[in-house]
Amino acid sequence: MPSAAHPIDEHHVSDRIHQITEDVYRLELPTPFPVGDVNVFFLDGPDPVLIDTGVATEESLQALEENLETLHRSIADIRTLLITHVHVDHAGAARWIQQRSGCPVYMHPRGHRVLNPSADQEERDRAWMREYYMRSGLLDKAAQKAWDSMRLARSLMQFGVDLLPVSEGAVLDLGEHQFRVMECFGHTTNHVAYEHTAAKLLFTADHLLPDITANPTLEVPLPEDTAPLNPLALYQESLRKTAQTRAGIACPGHGRPFTNIEARCQEIQSHQVSRCEDVFTALAQTPGASRKELSEAIFGAVRSIDVYLTLSEITAALQYLLELRRIRKIDDSDVDRYETLG
Repeated sequence: MPSAAHPIDEHHVSDRIHQITEDVYRLELPTPFPVGDVNVFFLDGPDPVLIDTGVATEESLQALEENLETLHRSIADIRTLLITHVHVDHAGAARWIQQRSGCPVYMHPRGHRVLNPSADQEERDRAWMREYYMRSGLLDKAAQKAWDSMRLARSLMQFGVDLLPVSEGAVLDLGEHQFRVMECFGHTTNHVAYEHTAAKLLFTADHLLPDITANPTLEVPLPEDTAPLNPLALYQESLRKTAQTRAGIACPGHGRPFTNIEARCQEIQSHQVSRCEDVFTALAQTPGASRKELSEAIFGAVRSIDVYLTLSEITAALQYLLELRRIRKIDDSDVDRYETLG
């Protein structure tokens, strides 16, 4: 079934540079991930703005420099860097860019600890994730492989960035570019979109993609998180809010910019509800299943690098169903197991 998103016509400056408006460009940067290239957006003018960074690999950094050179610009020209969310392909090179430009970097405060970790944070994160993987039903060796895959991805992110916070409703007046900040929690709980009020562009990153649905990703809880988060419910609410945007064009983190934003939001909402029903059906057929067993029922066998993503999606669906009181968790000393109600 074709997506509800309607791709716009762009002027192709080069294979990796696409002009959206007179001073807004989509730059494609390579990543080592199956999703392929990531979009960053360069907004030209007296005070240039960059939205997102790509990964911190030599190939990606060189591509960014070459793209800017084609536009007769350089990293040093960037006056402001806006980060949509703290995933490695969107924030990995923030430190490198800040060091070369001296620009301020804006990001939601829930993501600050990721780019500026404490000395013992990785060990605490590792312990939490290992416990989560084990309670999901992974054996110790498989849990270690899954963590090692996460560490490999984290190695493509540079740490130690001077950050400024942005949150819902904030207005950033950056010379000729003015943005309104929209919290879009769900894919992560630090995700924001930036609405360019004059150009009517909404920079949505992974929150709203044209052809695929970004899954809610598992996060180590913050100290202020006193109860389990419900990322799928957050995502659904964010999509309802996004559907009301005044922007006419969505500028996503992957793929081409598109119109028909409201219909695409509704399409993703429907997909998420359908996936929850898939999980509910699988659980009804296998009472007492663990997260790992449900993941295998829905996705089949996956590589170690994909365990995090598939378990994230299963966990989000289960939390959503738990809060709807359609399932319950069965007490078990070693592994979390679930069963349907009614």
